Amino acid sequence: MKRVMMFVAVLCMVISLAVAAEESCGQKTIPSVPETYVAPMGTQFVRGITNVATGWGEIPRQMVLEADDSVLLMVPVGLARGIMMTCARTVYGAAEAVFFVVPFGENYESAMKPAFVWQEEPAKKAKAVAVK
Repeated sequence: MKRVMMFVAVLCMVISLAVAAEESCGQKTIPSVPETYVAPMGTQFVRGITNVATGWGEIPRQMVLEADDSVLLMVPVGLARGIMMTCARTVYGAAEAVFFVVPFGENYESAMKPAFVWQEEPAKKAKAVAVK
């Protein structure tokens, strides 16, 4: 029994020395903060569920965006775009929610621009800043 305890003690010391030597060299093989990998997964999961629930918001959004360009085409073109974007956002949101472990974009960023239906488009935002 004493030999086993002595072996375990020596083994623990050797492992702690190896870890200390590895950290002093600046080479970490084990991430020190696992939350940095889990948090983006959670964000992608919540974004997916949100897009599934709010995908229908694309219909009025696309109608408003079309009204900015042409009021006459607001209903026919905006409604058609809204229905297509509703399907796209809902299916993409479901895929993000189901496969939240797999990064869909670089660093779990959304491929849908904007990421949520209520956000402003990046191109429109840039135009608004340029006009001011």
